[in-house]
Amino acid sequence: MRPVIVLTALLAALNIAYAEQCPLDRVVWKDTKTDRVFAAERAAQHLIYQCGEKFIKTETERAGCGNLHGTFYVDGYMSGQRIYAIFHIDDASPCCWWDSQLAPNAAIEKEVPRWKPVGKAIEITLKDPSLTISDNPPLYQVMGPLGGGNFVAEECRR
Repeated sequence: MRPVIVLTALLAALNIAYAEQCPLDRVVWKDTKTDRVFAAERAAQHLIYQCGEKFIKTETERAGCGNLHGTFYVDGYMSGQRIYAIFHIDDASPCCWWDSQLAPNAAIEKEVPRWKPVGKAIEITLKDPSLTISDNPPLYQVMGPLGGGNFVAEECRR
């Protein structure tokens, strides 16, 4: 299963109209509560597929495997401050959630297999509600510098 399919599968289930596609490292998120802006500069992904009895760590899709888990990392800036936004995918409930950390962060840099070349990250759908960086009480709360906001993927820097 392709990572972009996993990220947009929630929309298909909800029958939401699709908007413009954008590489993850070119997305600009805007906080509808405070007008703060988080602009992505680079992105990476760390995926784990279940292939039969084995779990395979990879950066790309695995044909014939399922049960995707993983993490998408976005390195960007808000008000001149470098921040990591981290999107987690799990088979639990909730399946997907955001977190954020100030950068640089040695632990995150160690987790990231490699940053994608600019413009070569997976594409997401702008304004996709499932990719809005916001709290979802009582299930989870976004921690870190993006916490408390409602960051919608609004623009694509080309």
